[in-house]
Amino acid sequence: MPASYYGQNLLLTFTSASAYNVSTLASPGTIIASGTLGSNGGNVAVAYPSGLASGQYWNLPLTGAPVAGDTLSLSPGGSASGSNAQRLANLWTATGTTSSGTLEQSFVGLSTDLGANAAAAQALATSTGSQVTAATTNLATIAG
Repeated sequence: MPASYYGQNLLLTFTSASAYNVSTLASPGTIIASGTLGSNGGNVAVAYPSGLASGQYWNLPLTGAPVAGDTLSLSPGGSASGSNAQRLANLWTATGTTSSGTLEQSFVGLSTDLGANAAAAQALATSTGSQVTAATTNLATIAG
């Protein structure tokens, strides 16, 4: 899809089990792109406008078994909507996002482990320093 349509409300309408047309919600009769899905689905790609992401595409993966007349509305959240931040916040406490439960639990566990490992490394360094000092003293005593 052309970059000029990025950020607009889009309507994807299936014309068959595999073919679809894309239009804007403002002008649903004007087709701006079309495509087909393979037996395993496919992607709808929307080009980013000029700027840092220019030349890149936002891909929407599609799977399932659509029928003619099915529609899918794509509405941008907007740069100030906070929708991505809210999704990340929801993932932070969602169960099953990691093997140890939530992302929050994993982060706390990692932080705790890092603190314990740092303390153990400091104790080992102190002990090793003492041993080197003792060995140096013993060597000086034997060497005379």
